[in-house]
Amino acid sequence: MDLTVGYRVVRLTELMAYEFGQVEGDIGRLDERALGSALPLGMSYSSFMDKLKNGELALLTDSPSKPVMLRDGMSKSWILSAEVHEVLSPEAKSAYLSRTKMSGGAASSSAPTQSAAGYAPNIEETYVPEPVKTDTSDAPPKLQYEYCFEVACSDETLRKSVGYAFELAKTQQEALIGRWQTEATEHGTKYIAHTAFDEPKKLIAKVASNALGISVPDNVQVKPMGSGVVREAFIPVVPSVQLGERLGLPTEGYYYHFYNGRLVQEYKLLGNGKWAFYATRSTHEQLNDEQGYNIYQSAILVYWKLEGKDVENQHLIYLEQQIAREELDNLNDDWLAQHGIKLDINELLAAPNQPVAGRQTIQPAETEKAESKPETHTVGTDSKTNQRESWGAIAEQYGLSAKQLLDLNTQYNADPMSLKVGDTLTVKAVEQDQSTPEKATDLPPLSPCTYSCLANTHYDHSDSLISGTQFKAINSDSLFEKELPVTNLTTISTASKATDYGKTALLAIPANGAATNLGILSSSTTNTIGTWSISGEALAGFARMGGFLVAALWPSQLGDGTLDGNSDFAANDTTTMRVRFNMYTDENGKQQVVGIKTGEGSVYGERVAKREAVRQGQHFVAELENGITITWTPDGSTDVLTPDTVLPENDQLDVHNIWVRPIEEHEQEIGTALYPEEELAEYIVTFPADSGVSPLYLVFNKRSAGITKVKPLEVGTYGDLAPRSKKDGMDIDHIPSQAALLRAAEEMLGRPLTADEKKEIINSGAGVAIPREIHQKCSETYGGRNKLEKQQVDSGDLEAAVNSNFDAIKTCLKENGYTDEQLEDAREELHRLNKANGWY
Repeated sequence: MDLTVGYRVVRLTELMAYEFGQVEGDIGRLDERALGSALPLGMSYSSFMDKLKNGELALLTDSPSKPVMLRDGMSKSWILSAEVHEVLSPEAKSAYLSRTKMSGGAASSSAPTQSAAGYAPNIEETYVPEPVKTDTSDAPPKLQYEYCFEVACSDETLRKSVGYAFELAKTQQEALIGRWQTEATEHGTKYIAHTAFDEPKKLIAKVASNALGISVPDNVQVKPMGSGVVREAFIPVVPSVQLGERLGLPTEGYYYHFYNGRLVQEYKLLGNGKWAFYATRSTHEQLNDEQGYNIYQSAILVYWKLEGKDVENQHLIYLEQQIAREELDNLNDDWLAQHGIKLDINELLAAPNQPVAGRQTIQPAETEKAESKPETHTVGTDSKTNQRESWGAIAEQYGLSAKQLLDLNTQYNADPMSLKVGDTLTVKAVEQDQSTPEKATDLPPLSPCTYSCLANTHYDHSDSLISGTQFKAINSDSLFEKELPVTNLTTISTASKATDYGKTALLAIPANGAATNLGILSSSTTNTIGTWSISGEALAGFARMGGFLVAALWPSQLGDGTLDGNSDFAANDTTTMRVRFNMYTDENGKQQVVGIKTGEGSVYGERVAKREAVRQGQHFVAELENGITITWTPDGSTDVLTPDTVLPENDQLDVHNIWVRPIEEHEQEIGTALYPEEELAEYIVTFPADSGVSPLYLVFNKRSAGITKVKPLEVGTYGDLAPRSKKDGMDIDHIPSQAALLRAAEEMLGRPLTADEKKEIINSGAGVAIPREIHQKCSETYGGRNKLEKQQVDSGDLEAAVNSNFDAIKTCLKENGYTDEQLEDAREELHRLNKANGWY
C-alpha cells in the first residue's frame, strides 16, 4: 500500500482545529512537480498559488517545513508564524486568525504588542496561575473507519484517460476527505480513505471544485478500519463506432451516458480531426454543451457497482448532433438501442482479457525486383595507341561526353589523368526509385463486436482518418491504454471496400481472344504482379462468350485472422474467408464485381476450396476445374490492358469500386439475383512454403456458352432459374417471398436457421420469371415493401401468400399482353412446386 499524495488541499473555511499545525507556509519553494496530485485537476499552477497566498485554500502536510500557525504553549492560542508574513496577503492573515477564533480558540499575531502606557508587558507581572487542565481543543479525532471504492484500471490510467479526482464531501462532523491510499486488485485499483465518524457520506467525482454527473447518487457507508469492503466501483471505457469491418473513433458529435433513463453526463467531441472529448454543463433538466470542466478525456467512466450490486440499466450513446429536448424527455428502450448499447458489466470486465487473435502482415505476391546496380566499364588499352583508353574514347562508347563521364566518377575530379588500365568507371548511374509507398488500409484480425480489447481492434491504416470519413482510425496499439475495454456503440455503415481486405486485381483475356495471357484491368497495387496465363479446353468457350474475367485478392488475413502457420489452414481442403467475390451483368450489359460479407448471420457460405500451385521451373501452376490451368510467373512482366484491348463489358471495372456488403443488400440495390455459388469458381491457391508467396483468392464465372435462357412466366426453383436469367430483362420473383419462407421454416423448427439451411431454402424456393420493371413496380414483396407485418402474415399461411403475391403482379402482367390462361397456368405451377417442397 502506498500514499498517492504528500499534500492535500482544503478550503480555508473548512480547516479544522486539529489541522491548524499542518498548514504549510513555505509555498514559495514548491513547484508543480513537488505538489504532484495535490494540485486540483483543471486548475493551473499559478491560479492555485494565488489562492494559497490569498487565503482561499490551505495546503496541508503532516510535517510542514514552515508552519503558517504556531501553538503558543502558555496562552494556548494560535499565532501566525513570523516566517510567513511576507508570503501571505493581509487578507490571508486575517482569514487564518478569523478561522482560529471561529474554532473556539484564541488567536494572535506573532508580532509583540504594547500596553497603553507604551511598554511591552512583562509575563511575570501578568501571570496568574490557573488549574492544570488537559488540552484537547485541537487534538484530531481518532480515525476508526474507512471507505473503499474500486476503479477497473490502474491509478495512472484513470488520471491519464479520465482525469477525475474523488473526495468524500464535508459533513457537519468532518471536513472533506480527498486523500486516498491505493491497492492493486484483480481488475484495477482500490481506493481507501480513513475517517473518524461512522456517518453517511457523499462520494463526489470532481474536476477542480466542480462535481460531475458520475458522482454516486446516494449516500455511501463507511466501515470499520481494515474491513476492505467495496460497495461502489467504476469502469473507464473507450467509446467507438463501426464502419464496415473496422471500429473508428468519432471526432465530431456527442456521447451520452444514461442510468435508469436519466442523463448522467453529456460529452462533446473536440472536432477538427481530434477524438478527445470533454464533459459539458448539460444535465437531464437543462441542456448546455459549453465545456464545463478543464480537462479532455479519451475514456468515459461508467458505474460498475452501486450499493454492492452490479449496475444493470446503463446505456452509452453516440449522436452526430446534440440530443434534442424532445428526445431526452421521451427516452425509451427502442431509441436507446437504435443509437447505442446497454452496458453489460461482465462483458466490460472481460474485454481487456480477451484472447488475442493472431495476425500476420502479408504483402501481395510481388515480383522481386533485381537489385539495381550501376553500369560500369573496365578501362583497357587502346589498340591504336597502345595506351590506356582516354576519357573521350570511353565516353563515346556509351553516348556520353567526357565531362558527363567525369561527373559520374567524381573521385577523379582532382586528377583525371590518374586513370589507369584496370580501373572501373561508372557509365550509367543507378536509377532512383521514384515510387511512393503504398498506403495501408488493412482490417483488424476479427470482425467488430460489441466489446473488445485494443489488441483485437487496431489495424494498419496510413491515414489518420478512415478514408472519406470524420472518424479516427485505430491505427496503433498504443492509441489508448490496453487495460481499457473498447465498446462498439453503433454502426455508421455496413459496407467496406474489397481493397480493405488485401491487395486486389481484376484480370481478363484481351479483346481479340487470341492471347492466353491475362491482362490487368485494374489493380490496387503499383507493384508488378508477374505474368498470368490460362490454358485448357474451356479457353475457347470463354473467349466466345465474352472473355474470361478473374477477380484476384491477396488477403491480408483469412476468416480466422491468420494465414501461414495455422494448422487448420494447412490440414483442410477448404478455408474460411471474411469476404467472397460475386459477379453479375447489369442492365447495360456491363460486367460488375461485388464483395459478399460472410460470417455469422450470412446466407452466403464462408468456406472456399483450396488448390495447391506446383513449382515448375520459374512458374507456378495450379490445376483448377473443367480443364482450366492457371500459370503464374512471378518475374514476368504484367500485361496492362489498354482501351482498345478491353472488352466493352469490362471497361468500367475498377477494384476501388468493389463494395463489400451482405448479399441481401447487394441484391436489393441492383434489383437482381447474384449468381448462385455453384456458378462461380472460387479457390484459395497456396504456394510452396519455401516460395515466400502468400495465398491467393481467385474467382471467375464458370458458365458454359450453351445455357438455355429462361422464358417469361417460366416457373421453377430459384436455384435453377436465376443462373439462366442474365442480360434478359427478367427477374426471378420468389413466390412466396424469401423472407416468408425463412420465417415459416424457423417457426416450424422452433429455432434460428443455419446459413446452409437458409441457402437451401432460398435456392429450392419456387419462383417465376417476370419482366424486371413489373417486378419492381407491382410486386407486393419487392424491396422495402416487404415489411415485417407482411412477412408475418405470409409466413402464417403460405398458400394464401402465393395467391396474394401472384394477384399483385397479375394485373400488371395482363396489361403487358399476357393472357389469363398463361397467368393461371403459372399460378397453378407455383402451387404445385410449393406443395412438392412440403410448404402446405
